[in-house]
Amino acid sequence: MRYFVHCKSSIGNDLFLLHQNGCVLFPDPETVEFLGDFDGANEALKAARSRFGVTAGCRFCCPECNVPRRADAEAGDARTNASNGGSPP
Repeated sequence: MRYFVHCKSSIGNDLFLLHQNGCVLFPDPETVEFLGDFDGANEALKAARSRFGVTAGCRFCCPECNVPRRADAEAGDARTNASNGGSPP
């Protein structure tokens, strides 16, 4: 499967999104870079992270790699722990 990385953030953060060719939420072709052909989304995500940094999979075409919710939860745990006198993990 062919994978692409959306390189222009529309939400004002440094998160890049991984998309499969044909995704219903595929962004404007002028804002993506071809990443390559991979056997699965997890393999593509590893390549995207090594090339672009913070990357997550599209929630529709790469749900197994859609990790922003987990990252948000971990950040929330760290804030809660710190506000209770603990140190972030």
